[in-house]
Amino acid sequence: MKIIPHIRPFTSDNAGENYWFNSAMRYVMECLGELDYDYGFFAGLTGDNFTQFYPRNGNFSNNVMIYCAVSDCQMGADYATWVFDQIGYTCEYVARKELLANQAHYLQKIMAHIDRGLPVICSDWGVFVGYEDGGQTLLFLTHEWTEPKRLHVCGDNFVENIPHTENDRGHEFDDCDLIFIGEKKEQKDLATLYREAISRLPAQLTGGTEDFIFGAAAFRAWADDVENGKFDNILMREGDGTWSYTNYVCVLATNGSCCFDFLQKAQELNPDMAFLSEIAALYRKIGDMWHRDKDCLEKLGGGFNISYKTLTNAKKRAKIVAKIREFADVTDEILVLLKMYEGEAP
Repeated sequence: MKIIPHIRPFTSDNAGENYWFNSAMRYVMECLGELDYDYGFFAGLTGDNFTQFYPRNGNFSNNVMIYCAVSDCQMGADYATWVFDQIGYTCEYVARKELLANQAHYLQKIMAHIDRGLPVICSDWGVFVGYEDGGQTLLFLTHEWTEPKRLHVCGDNFVENIPHTENDRGHEFDDCDLIFIGEKKEQKDLATLYREAISRLPAQLTGGTEDFIFGAAAFRAWADDVENGKFDNILMREGDGTWSYTNYVCVLATNGSCCFDFLQKAQELNPDMAFLSEIAALYRKIGDMWHRDKDCLEKLGGGFNISYKTLTNAKKRAKIVAKIREFADVTDEILVLLKMYEGEAP
């Protein structure tokens, strides 16, 4: 067996680490000794911890249900290259089609990285951290696992579960792109990275992709779908469709709870950005509206506790819709503040 020295839980859900790509980047950077680039740094760099998203035109096809952050919505070779470039590194992004066409080559490359003590990021929410049997078995780490699990190198998905026992559960693979860390090109200035991440937020909060919309528009589209009966369907009634709703609750809850360390660090490194305390206050307001206010989303039955019964009650649904639109209004306030101080954050 060959395994990298740095083995730890991939992420901590109880600490609000809900966006897999930031966990993966943090893990790679820890292996390189780049400790300034932690989970919170990447969650701010990508804008994940600041930005609501929602399927464009209410389109839940094309597996959009697996997307949990704006980094998911944008993931691909160009996006991964951009993120690594921000911190002065190169990378190689290998899409599933190319991986399957050249399995032997990329298996050798995975093993070479592991031999150097470097994990390989897998788009199926984790990292490869070791291998056995000359590479025919790969060791995979994700979520809060304290030790990696074994996967066969074979099949249409590049890797498949080893039939698991109670003490050795596999991981269900649907797809698999890979990201290999490359060389370090330059040392980036940390204060500038934080400043530029803040300066990108206005564009992100008003942007989107072909399949998703971001920011206040995402909240309003979500509210429209609730109001128009998008979620009061048979899947929701049977409990199988609740994730299609609570995924977006998770995003707003995470962003209303977990962006503050990044804002504080940005202000410490850039003392002229005093306005960030006002931005933080508005994100705290989002957190209050989610689960602390007397009329918060959770108390209205429109949070993680959503049910078919609530969604089909006209009076209760109207209150939930109004509350989701309030999140959009606060996001508009955040955008106004950011634009007001754009000159201070080039």
